[in-house]
Amino acid sequence: MYREFDLIGRKWRVGKFLPKAGSRIAWIFAGRTSQLGILPELTDGEFDLVYRESLGVCEELLAAGWTKVLDPASNFMVIGLEHDSKTVWSLMGAALSWNLPDFSESPLTSQSGDPTGTPPAA
Repeated sequence: MYREFDLIGRKWRVGKFLPKAGSRIAWIFAGRTSQLGILPELTDGEFDLVYRESLGVCEELLAAGWTKVLDPASNFMVIGLEHDSKTVWSLMGAALSWNLPDFSESPLTSQSGDPTGTPPAA
């Protein structure tokens, strides 16, 4: 599943996080996000995880087809993007905003208390 969008006149898409990575990122943000919505302070390791996983689900539509922003070793696959901080930051934001809502409510903390999300019987 992807969400496609245009950014600076180029076509991009964002995929979904793998459950393990998404859960770790959601855990990091849930523990540190203030009520004012200000970004939390992250350790270098946490930032690296968010950076790698966020950009790892982003792709650009090029003449040869969809091209991943990062390869598995975290090298940029889109020429010149490593020098374009504004676009990288925008792509990270797009990946987080598309993915984090999937992890916003744990079934273990849902109102029903049932991991399946089934409401209690009346």
